[in-house]
Amino acid sequence: MAIALADVQLQRSSPLKEDCKVKIGVLIVHECPLFRVGLHSLLEQHSDFHVVGESTHLEDVLVLAREKRPVVLLDGGLTSTDPLDLVQQLRQVGVQGIMVFAPPAADEETLFHFLRYGATAYEDHYICGEELLEKVCRMSLGEYLVTSDVLFAQAARRERLARIRQDASRDACLERKRTQDSPCSVSVSASLLSEERAILEEIAKGRTNAQVAQALRINPHTVKNRLGSLFRKLNVCDRTTAVVMAMREHWITP
Repeated sequence: MAIALADVQLQRSSPLKEDCKVKIGVLIVHECPLFRVGLHSLLEQHSDFHVVGESTHLEDVLVLAREKRPVVLLDGGLTSTDPLDLVQQLRQVGVQGIMVFAPPAADEETLFHFLRYGATAYEDHYICGEELLEKVCRMSLGEYLVTSDVLFAQAARRERLARIRQDASRDACLERKRTQDSPCSVSVSASLLSEERAILEEIAKGRTNAQVAQALRINPHTVKNRLGSLFRKLNVCDRTTAVVMAMREHWITP
């Protein structure tokens, strides 16, 4: 869960902004269930906000937007409908505050399109709780908060991930020279199913279980079960170790 709740709980009684006199309605439009839970919990901890609804279906979102005129927290990587088109329609029905959570691979062109269609804030999923609440309050007052700062943060994370993959690839070369594919490694490789290899490939791209399921067109529960089987086969206890081992043994391509 990317939103930090601890920093909010310590300051629950402090006002976010003196101008926030009326309770602010917020509509959550995000595909990740855990992220929705975190947003809901964060907002409901403060008397200044109330959640008017949660949905990813276009018709439901527009109905709530027309009736409640809330601030909208929108998943920029939405797949149930075109997020750009949704932003445009939200503006047409009178919504003024639309915060878009940038997709993982967002670039300047993506930011430009959301800006052009009417987003009023463009944020990273790793925004802290107190900052998010303050910006929701400011958007409800009509402020325009779109910046490109999020692009630099995402680029830095992608660069770190690339370095990790390069290090894993280098370590794999060294290990291969030392072991020349030991019998144990060959045995584990032979036992991996094609679907398990595909899941490892997707996880190596930094995708969540839900995103892996969507990419491979399988059930999220299948992804979870396959991961459990993989962990037992590889004798590891987490995704990162499994991916590093798979790249080191050349079961998947970095």
